[in-house]
Amino acid sequence: MSVSGGQKLAAHLQKIQHAKYPTLTVGFFGGSRYLDGTSVPVVAAKNEFGIQGREGRPAVPARPFMRRSIPKIEADVTKILKAAFSPQQPVPTPALADRIGLKAVGTIQREIVGLTNPRNSPVTIQRKGSSNPLVDTGQLRKSVTHRVTDS
Repeated sequence: MSVSGGQKLAAHLQKIQHAKYPTLTVGFFGGSRYLDGTSVPVVAAKNEFGIQGREGRPAVPARPFMRRSIPKIEADVTKILKAAFSPQQPVPTPALADRIGLKAVGTIQREIVGLTNPRNSPVTIQRKGSSNPLVDTGQLRKSVTHRVTDS
């Protein structure tokens, strides 16, 4: 599709301007909980940013799995968008947003499983039976999700 000429271009831009754009949200949503009732989004935030302990030492060190995922997600989104957009389809669709969301969820899940530093304390390793800092029950990884809504 090629658009040229003042009136055709203006009409095309008007169509794009008034199009509905989907909104994509990726992360942890309020309803997800561990078996003991603990909020998964709260645990995710505590791990992402850490918790300050006594005397300035971290009680829980920051393990920024979300922030480490962002550059990888941005690269994936760029590739997906370059392949998806055309003059015939200049506006993102909910299906495209869903595809990006699924890709982002997978990237975050891989980061959760792959993160090794900072390490767990020996006491935590003994309690969990594992040295993987962000994996205990698997609930954190399973709770990463996405939502697509119309704007």
